[in-house]
Amino acid sequence: MKYLNTIINIILGIAVITLFVLHFKGNSSTESTDTNDSTSVAMIKPKIANNTLLKEAKVVYVNADSISKLCMYYKDLEKTIASKRKKLEDTYGGQMKNLEAEYMSYQQRGGSMTQEEMQKAQQSISEKKNQIDQNGAKMQQTLEKEVMNLNKNIEANITKFMSQYAKSKGYRFILTYGGGSNLLYANDSLDVSYDVINGLNEQYKSAKK
Repeated sequence: MKYLNTIINIILGIAVITLFVLHFKGNSSTESTDTNDSTSVAMIKPKIANNTLLKEAKVVYVNADSISKLCMYYKDLEKTIASKRKKLEDTYGGQMKNLEAEYMSYQQRGGSMTQEEMQKAQQSISEKKNQIDQNGAKMQQTLEKEVMNLNKNIEANITKFMSQYAKSKGYRFILTYGGGSNLLYANDSLDVSYDVINGLNEQYKSAKK
């Protein structure tokens, strides 16, 4: 039981890290929002207001940490992963609990069982444990594939939005600024993160209708 739970935690931990880091990894600080409803849009005051430098810019950037923390696509994805993880753990835990109860029953009857009956009981317990582990491994693989597919859909939506956003603003490049990027310095005046987040959240809200 501990073995499978450890594997589950590792796989889901990697999945969450991948989802939040793959495109928008970063260490910069962000502003918080007060929204609990995934269908509500958290409007954040963009830094681009009255920004003369940005009006002439052709290259801008988004803050990785801001996107991962404030974009509703990722907020809901995190909730989905947590829900699926709990369901998987509950299923496995229930199966193991039933097997443990069966094992305790055999122990209580041990004094009245023959050697052959004991061997059969041990074999039965072992086979059931192996089957539970196999089922758990299959559930892990299914969950991992679901998470990957969800992530691909989010990536596709964000990529499409970025392309449309860049064209509407006349930008030639939109870079990612964060701990995992190759961008060593970025002028705050070229940060369009919150404007992008607002647009992504509006898009997400429309898709949820």
